Amino acid sequence: MKLKNLGTARRFGTRAIGEFELKCLNCDKFICMSSNVRRIRDAHHVVVDETLVERVKLVKGPSQTMETQDQINGKMICQECGGNLGVICIYKNLEFPVLKIENFLIVDRNGRQNTSKKWNKVPFVVQELTITDLQAIAEKRGGTGDI
Repeated sequence: MKLKNLGTARRFGTRAIGEFELKCLNCDKFICMSSNVRRIRDAHHVVVDETLVERVKLVKGPSQTMETQDQINGKMICQECGGNLGVICIYKNLEFPVLKIENFLIVDRNGRQNTSKKWNKVPFVVQELTITDLQAIAEKRGGTGDI
């Protein structure tokens, strides 16, 4: 284990073992599980759980293209308190909610809670978004995207 992760490991136990709940930092409402978070190009952390829309509001806005050529077209807010949880991005012609980790409470299976300002400091490993993930999401949404 890397020395810089030692503090996180002491608070939560061994890194990447078990699932963690991600809750709204403002109101403590459950948003998603850590197992439903994926990385896109080592830059964006998106939720692949299609039931997320039952717990958050996705507010469309003007489309903006970032310097990385990623397109942002709205924001994600908590249904309960209206807190900012992240943005909506377009990847492979599919929309994904992108989490802003500093606005979340991270809860382990024993109920211990913590926050993180950076994704590389969270106590779990985030898997890369795979072609299988993309195909499953496109199928659930009734399209094919640009996979």
